[in-house]
Amino acid sequence: MKGYPEGQKTFTIELYVDPHPLTDKIRGTGLWRVGIFLSNEIRGRMVSSQYQPDILNVADKSKPIISGERLIFSDLHAVFNTTSVGCPGVDLQFLCLELAKGENPIPDFRLSDGPLIRCTRLDCDNPEDYTDPEELPSYPPAARVREDLGMQILIKDACVDGSHDVSMDVQVDPHPSTDTIRGSGLWRLGVFLSNSTTCPMAMAQYKPDILNATHKAKRLTAGEWLRFDDLHTNLHTLGVGCPESFLQYLCLEFTKGENPTPSFQLPEGPLIDCVAVYCTRARTSFTDWLAGVIEAVFRGESPSANA
Repeated sequence: MKGYPEGQKTFTIELYVDPHPLTDKIRGTGLWRVGIFLSNEIRGRMVSSQYQPDILNVADKSKPIISGERLIFSDLHAVFNTTSVGCPGVDLQFLCLELAKGENPIPDFRLSDGPLIRCTRLDCDNPEDYTDPEELPSYPPAARVREDLGMQILIKDACVDGSHDVSMDVQVDPHPSTDTIRGSGLWRLGVFLSNSTTCPMAMAQYKPDILNATHKAKRLTAGEWLRFDDLHTNLHTLGVGCPESFLQYLCLEFTKGENPTPSFQLPEGPLIDCVAVYCTRARTSFTDWLAGVIEAVFRGESPSANA
């Protein structure tokens, strides 16, 4: 990292990509694009600043991807004005990289898990400007959590309306540096079906909050899992996860509540984590037969055991 006047710095970057074992071998030209930007949150989904859409040269863009061989982009360079970035009370805290396929790759291909965004926190360049308590910006406590959610999800038999009862246990892992957060209305947990695990992503059957008042008031403390057990919601999941389906994943969105008391920051949020849904197609089952019985009864008929 080399200094320039007026807060300008050049960053030298090495980027490593580990291909999935099932990846197809991709060789060609213009295959890749690596963007870089500053952001206010660790997943790079909120505010972006000084966005540079592509820092790769022609040779980098043509690097092949092969199962079992790490894809390496070395000696990449980008210049940013980092004045006050990473300092207390400043929105911009993270430097983010975005890996995507090129604008016009030859041959064309599908990047199933992309664009991929990864961010790292930057250190404040002038911390001495923030050491005087009278000048230190006043900001609320911070709930810091690790970015992956722990979850156990069970999709049960279909309800009469065709939806499925989805039962969930969710765990949030606090970061050791988190402030302790106590109060009411602290949390919100949304659920939806999606086509991807990363942005941009569809949000089908989105339910913004499945927590009750007790869940919302759970305390966050370093060293203790924040647990939400025995959560329930209904989703239409028939066909989701099947090869022909656009929707492949069930996703959870963890963030702070709409009006938490007291107010606090969630620097790493909202957190979105997803699990693949096992393909379930329409089938004749006891549930289907029971639905037919109920329908027949409402029509005033005598249901048959062979219905």
